[in-house]
Amino acid sequence: VVLRVQPPDSRSSWAVSPATVRADVKVLRDASKRDFDRVGVRVLQSAEGQTYQLKPETIKLTIEGVKEELDAILAESLLAIVEPPQIADTTEQDDAPIYVKPNLIFPYNRRVKSIEMTPSVVQLIPDKPREQHKGAQEDVSPVAESTNETSERSDVK
Repeated sequence: VVLRVQPPDSRSSWAVSPATVRADVKVLRDASKRDFDRVGVRVLQSAEGQTYQLKPETIKLTIEGVKEELDAILAESLLAIVEPPQIADTTEQDDAPIYVKPNLIFPYNRRVKSIEMTPSVVQLIPDKPREQHKGAQEDVSPVAESTNETSERSDVK
């Protein structure tokens, strides 16, 4: 922004040099936080056909940013997804839980300062021992159903 510099009084004989100055103006907004307590978590289909129980089935998100931006976020549109590891990539027992970090689907072009996910990891517990699924070619949907009440979405893009 370029500002014109004026003498302190129009009757004054003072001169101001330079006649203009350049100034940077920052507009600061107060940061706000908003909690989303029951964001649904979905499990993507594993290549081997293995199915999993998810614990917990919902997570809590704390989003920090400008209040007006946060107020525009609809809780129903938030979703977290987890992708099971390939069976060949695991070295754990067949029925041992697998801990994975959910990926958040955030369908907004909103500027937020931070997003905190609680818990930061979820457990995938195999429904059946993994060895039974090696080479299985079941025809199942691409998204495992979740029983949470927060998200009614049935598709993940």
